[in-house]
Amino acid sequence: MCQIHGIIKEALDFPEFYGANYSALWDCMRDYCNDMTVEIKGLATLPPDFSDFKEAILNIFKHTARENNFTYTIIS
Repeated sequence: MCQIHGIIKEALDFPEFYGANYSALWDCMRDYCNDMTVEIKGLATLPPDFSDFKEAILNIFKHTARENNFTYTIIS
């Protein structure tokens, strides 16, 4: 799962100190993802054992969308 956090970090241009966990994702989304639109690709290709991880990540994206000027679209 750290690999996915690395992809998110790079795609959203998070700072070097990004902690690669849900709390750090929430903090960085809140602080660095204003006025941003993101397309999420490959979500459907994650194995079933990633369902809890996928749900947690999408929850963070939903909360960020409510609090910031942030939008996201799930492509696949």
